[in-house]
Amino acid sequence: MRNLVNSIVSTFTTNFPNQSKNNDRHMLKNLFYVVRLKPCYLNPSSTEDAILPGKVIEVRLVNDVLTMYGRPGDSVGVVLRGTVLVNLRRPMKARSIKLMFKGTFTMDSPTDLMRRERTIIENHLCFLRTPEDTQILKASSYQFDFEMPLNGDLPPSIYTGAASIHYQVTAMIERPFLYRNIIAQCPVSIQRSIFPDTFEIDTPSTTFSGVWASCLYYDVSIPDLNFVIGEMIPLTFKLYIMAKALEIHYVHLVLEEKITYQDEEYLFPTSVNESIAWLKVRCPDIHDQCWEDTISMEIPSKAHEDCGPTFVEVSHKLIIRFAINLPDTGKNIIFGQIPIKLMSTAQAEASGSLPLYEPRQLPSLPPPFPSTSHQQEVNRDVLNFEHPPPPKYCTISVT
Repeated sequence: MRNLVNSIVSTFTTNFPNQSKNNDRHMLKNLFYVVRLKPCYLNPSSTEDAILPGKVIEVRLVNDVLTMYGRPGDSVGVVLRGTVLVNLRRPMKARSIKLMFKGTFTMDSPTDLMRRERTIIENHLCFLRTPEDTQILKASSYQFDFEMPLNGDLPPSIYTGAASIHYQVTAMIERPFLYRNIIAQCPVSIQRSIFPDTFEIDTPSTTFSGVWASCLYYDVSIPDLNFVIGEMIPLTFKLYIMAKALEIHYVHLVLEEKITYQDEEYLFPTSVNESIAWLKVRCPDIHDQCWEDTISMEIPSKAHEDCGPTFVEVSHKLIIRFAINLPDTGKNIIFGQIPIKLMSTAQAEASGSLPLYEPRQLPSLPPPFPSTSHQQEVNRDVLNFEHPPPPKYCTISVT
């Protein structure tokens, strides 16, 4: 402490030589200015080992990717498990050893160009708290195991550029005044896995069909409504011309992503639509009366998995357009859409159904059942036993 006071006084007298005779108020003001201008911490080499946060304290999680199963209102949550390791080479002064799990929603406002941050969850655990102001920890290795239950309604981790939801575990050794706290951080990712048959009560149709102006019959279908990012979406369509003058030019597919940002500070949610993939296929012969084909469109890696509706809601739909031409009406566009769900590879693995039951194959068949003649011989042998039969039952009258 003497070295600290001498350092502050020397810096003060060097920078402010003419203010040494001022009153106490100005001296105190300048003293705080010097401390803010030049932080004067104790030299760790003189009293303690040089502290490197990555070596003194460390957080090790059992799993840094947590999966919530089911809808937010139905999920039972998950337990965050891990260990905080503290390795001290020399004795250290400390006030407490704490752990904090924090989730943050960050959004860049499109109106005032300001970044807003909101805390979603903040849980604390205290492993060591000294009854006094300061305690000296001996040079040793300490291990603190922890389990922290988390609610099942937490929104999943996501980053869209304009907004993000991220979670982080922070372990801290709180030290006395004028000492730097030692901090170790570890990011945590939360994902939600919803089984395909529980997305909605009324499952949307996988087909888009109809008749246009009694001139064209169209039928479009996809095999499923749930796809993994990076996979191909196969689309089968059939076009049948009922008017000879009708011409089919091309089929246009668009995968659209809609991101809706919701915050309490905004009266209405903000939505952004973006076409993340598209494909255009021309008809090989515009004079054919029937055109059947199967085309595939790849889901780009930049797509986000479906989530929401808390804070950030992401949804997708497949838009189909047919370009046709009639001499009377000119060029026309037939428009249709099919809502789909996108999920990550980890979500797909977690949402997978149980394996099908397969009956166990016995190595050999059981012995054959004995025939009727053999069974009669066995019964005859049982009846011809050597011991005398039991006495006959007689009725006894009680008077």
